[in-house]
Amino acid sequence: IASRGFSYIFNLTGCGCVTFQDVDIVRHITNAFDLIQVSGANDVLFERCRIGNDWTTPGAAGFAYMRILYPNNIVVRNCMFFSGVPGDMDYGIVASNFGDDTNSLYLYNNNVGDYEVTGVYVTGAAVPGPLLVVQNNVVVNHPGLAAEPVAFTSDVNVNMTVVATHNAIFAAAGFG
Repeated sequence: IASRGFSYIFNLTGCGCVTFQDVDIVRHITNAFDLIQVSGANDVLFERCRIGNDWTTPGAAGFAYMRILYPNNIVVRNCMFFSGVPGDMDYGIVASNFGDDTNSLYLYNNNVGDYEVTGVYVTGAAVPGPLLVVQNNVVVNHPGLAAEPVAFTSDVNVNMTVVATHNAIFAAAGFG
């Protein structure tokens, strides 16, 4: 799927039981918007997808490959996030608004690269009980970026249950 528009390629809002498998999801125009937004959706799976921007010049700041808001059993597994121009997207995966004890997000075996600010950014939970599982992900900083980005940023608080194992980063000390 090659998008040439200045909006989400996919905006999954308030839907359920959606699966994307083995799909290339690419923006083929200057970046000026998040690529994918998942907001208040239930039981969504992205598996073995390549998600990114293949344009040759940098775009606007502040956008992400995937932005997830109020996740309910959202799984992102074995996906690759990329950009033709290193640093074109500010964020890889952004997850926020864990406002219910049933919220859950699972990030397994993903490769997040070519971002400008943070590869994976997750905020805290408003109430006790939400679940975040982050396992076997690789987050890669491009060595040519002038200001080195951060691989993982977490504002997760004591309300959230976090399971994190075997994640890898390629970054200078202090930028993990």
